[in-house]
Amino acid sequence: MTRQIESLQILRALAASLVVFDHFVSACLQRMGRTDVDLHGLWFAGALGVDIFFCISGYIITLSLLPTAGGRGQPAMADFYRRRFIRVAPLYWLATAVAVLRLVWKGEPPSLNELLQSLLFVPYADAEGLMRPVLGLGWSLNFEMFFYLVLGQALWLRTRWAAAAVAGTVLLPLWLLALWVPQGTLQQVMPGATGLLIDPVLGYFLAGVALAYLAPPLCRARQNLRLGLPTLATLQCAVVAWLVAWVLVWPNSLRLAEAVRAPLAIGLVLLCALQREAALPAGRGLSLAVRLGDASYSTYLSHAFFVGAGATVLADTGVLRQLSLAQLWVLGLLALPAFNLVGLWVHTQAEKPLLRHCSQLFMHRRAGPTP
Repeated sequence: MTRQIESLQILRALAASLVVFDHFVSACLQRMGRTDVDLHGLWFAGALGVDIFFCISGYIITLSLLPTAGGRGQPAMADFYRRRFIRVAPLYWLATAVAVLRLVWKGEPPSLNELLQSLLFVPYADAEGLMRPVLGLGWSLNFEMFFYLVLGQALWLRTRWAAAAVAGTVLLPLWLLALWVPQGTLQQVMPGATGLLIDPVLGYFLAGVALAYLAPPLCRARQNLRLGLPTLATLQCAVVAWLVAWVLVWPNSLRLAEAVRAPLAIGLVLLCALQREAALPAGRGLSLAVRLGDASYSTYLSHAFFVGAGATVLADTGVLRQLSLAQLWVLGLLALPAFNLVGLWVHTQAEKPLLRHCSQLFMHRRAGPTP
């Protein structure tokens, strides 16, 4: 594993933890019947985690395309799409199957059309006009697959700037359109539910693409950069924890926090990119954090099945009734290791075997393992 992946994997673990914290504490508040609590601070934490995920994706995918700048056309493109599909789909399909069984048990089975669109990453709007697949977390994967679909076209071009050209030609206008036109209007004028994919979150993918090109010259201009992995990880966690705590304790500061959310998410990924470019020491003692980052996709998908159950158990045993709001924030923080370890177990027992078997079945022998 490279230093670049180590630093980004730790950041992925942090991003997954933000999403889990949001969902778990929200579930606890629901079981407590606390309708008086402003949830925007929790939503801020979860949104920041998703922003980081999207920016990392833009950076990593662009970085993977740079060595193929010679332009190998359709064969390289087919390999690229197979790798991306194998990386995302098998575990998501397994998680969706579990979600379907749970809905059937509750007497609320999804329609066949909803299920097929969910499995194929086709966006569709629910009764409230929201993109909500059978497994609700799949909304973010619809954006991921859309990004892969667009950026893979860079393999037709014979230039190192191919990814930037494709992103600038397709994603940039869509992002600007999303900033200027309300999404409700877009849904009315776009065929099907494709208007749902024209969203401001595309800006984080674009930022990741830009970082893949900007990090090397920035690093050369800053030869005095000296950040090892322990320092970087500590800085990331401290800044994010401080900002989330600030919003939770002082909800009136949310507007200011929202103003720094995008720069913070992009800046955290930039720090990891600079560490890679500077080839700085990885450090020691963070192997578990890196492994949790490796398992972040499993944590992201699997926690959906446990946050509600955990909150219900705590409510039934009377634990939640004894907690103040501040104590609930602490409980949410203390619960994160458990959810991350469950994600690590799912990664080891399900995700990795699925990746291995699917790679053996669908990838050419020369292509190597799926990154």
